[in-house]
Amino acid sequence: MAGCIIGASMFLHYWLLIILLVVLLGIGIVVYGIRKLSGNLRKFVVLTGSSILGFFISVLLHNVFYGLFILWFGADFWDRTGLGDEPFFFIVAVFICPLAFLVGAIGSTVLAMRRFKTMSWFSDTVKKLRQVPNPYFFLFITGKVLGGVGIGVLLATWLPIWTWWIFIAAAVAISIPSAMMIFKK
Repeated sequence: MAGCIIGASMFLHYWLLIILLVVLLGIGIVVYGIRKLSGNLRKFVVLTGSSILGFFISVLLHNVFYGLFILWFGADFWDRTGLGDEPFFFIVAVFICPLAFLVGAIGSTVLAMRRFKTMSWFSDTVKKLRQVPNPYFFLFITGKVLGGVGIGVLLATWLPIWTWWIFIAAAVAISIPSAMMIFKK
């Protein structure tokens, strides 16, 4: 029984860390969009970051209002109203925020590709990749394979174990030298 409690406690801390990182990523995206970008690209990037933040805020508010109404009006409040659950923030979190994220991500990707002429960037990157010496090239490919294995283990086990972190950390460490050679200006 103690092992289950310790495992559940570690799992909770793990998810809290992921939630914190995603919220910080959302804040970073919004700040970057406001400070560094302009025009429609700014709007799409801010929409993407805001939808990430809006999801977590809506989940939090959904649970807060659900609990407060039970506290204020009794345990059977949601059954008496016929709703069974708090609907507004639930709909925002489940439908509106993911849709806004998709619109923002697709729109900002398309506009960024137009603005930065991404196709020429890709061709320049492929040229640089062809000029990389063989040992660095094999390190780069090995890093990609280990990253793919790590993500595959992550998806296959759906996060109950930590071993996938080893593959992803190794992939990043192995890919750094060759990636620096490929992506430098």
